[in-house]
Amino acid sequence: MTENKPWRAAYWPKIIEEQMKANFERRRTNSGGDHWPYFYDANSNLRKTLGMENQGRNQYLYINSANIMEAILAEWENLPVYSRKDLTKRMKSFENVFLMKAIYTTRKEEFDALVAEINS
Repeated sequence: MTENKPWRAAYWPKIIEEQMKANFERRRTNSGGDHWPYFYDANSNLRKTLGMENQGRNQYLYINSANIMEAILAEWENLPVYSRKDLTKRMKSFENVFLMKAIYTTRKEEFDALVAEINS
């Protein structure tokens, strides 16, 4: 049985972008450090699956850019089941904060593109 991606996964790259903005604001106001979703990747299996073997020796893989999240989502079927469940669990707290904003910005971009296409 393969586990499908949750519908919210389509918005995870946007959520990571929103988290980047929040981290920047947090650093600017000196109110704490950065917060990112992460994986425990002791044997670098996840890095090998994603083609990121050369990105540090740390046992944790921090998802600190939308590109990393997009690569993870592209390789979703090839990830181990425990990694998929772990990512879904770790993204839950970020979804609670940023999901509605990510949906809004995505839909707004689509709407603006449609209006531009109709007006041209």
